[in-house]
Amino acid sequence: MKNTLPLLLLCLWLFYLPSFAVNGYAVSAHWNGKNENLYGGYGKIMRYEIRNSKSENPTVLYNGEARYATIDTKGQRVAFIKNSGTIAFVSINGGKETDLAQVPSSKGYLDWPDGDWLYYSKGGYAESGSKEIWKINVNTKENKKVITFSTTMWQWSLANDGDKACIRPSDGEDGGGTGHVYRYLLSSPSNIKQNNSDDLGFGCGNAISPDGSVLMRFDNYSHNSIAFHNWDRNKIKSVSIGTMNG
Repeated sequence: MKNTLPLLLLCLWLFYLPSFAVNGYAVSAHWNGKNENLYGGYGKIMRYEIRNSKSENPTVLYNGEARYATIDTKGQRVAFIKNSGTIAFVSINGGKETDLAQVPSSKGYLDWPDGDWLYYSKGGYAESGSKEIWKINVNTKENKKVITFSTTMWQWSLANDGDKACIRPSDGEDGGGTGHVYRYLLSSPSNIKQNNSDDLGFGCGNAISPDGSVLMRFDNYSHNSIAFHNWDRNKIKSVSIGTMNG
């Protein structure tokens, strides 16, 4: 099991594999009071040490306004989007950040599943740039388009193979009045449509485990429970947020 997970995936694995103690790092944007329901809050980029499944020693990695902190697969670097729309990364140990690319919107999305390649979108919820996933090499700054979705996106999460994904289109963009969460193969794009063979059901937040075997979504509109699915869409179980926090 990878021990350097974003907080959301960390929660997934803590629940799914409760007999294992987790040690490593987690990162997040420390909310500064600006409420950004659709895109996540801006704040300082923080690193937390995880010891025996408990967070300790919060450390500031970037003392500015940014969002979508994500760790690379080796646990050595942390990427984020500044409120200016600049994508940057910093060492897990801190120091000066390196700017990588300027995107039209700071509301885009990030994930770092694949070595030196950081994946990002150029827009957020219902913005035209959210249809495209790009990847940039953090060493050479080479840019490549990965895929253009058939609809605008809200969130997406990639497994370490850079192919298996859990995606959440913008509300209503998948043929219904509210959004559903889907499994998705970037190498073999599927039709994003409610009730198709990739539809996991209604949900908002979404995540996929590093090996691509487990997917997660909020189980209802009130966001008070989370559902876990195998890649084949079978639901493993659902659990309340209160139970996970307890």
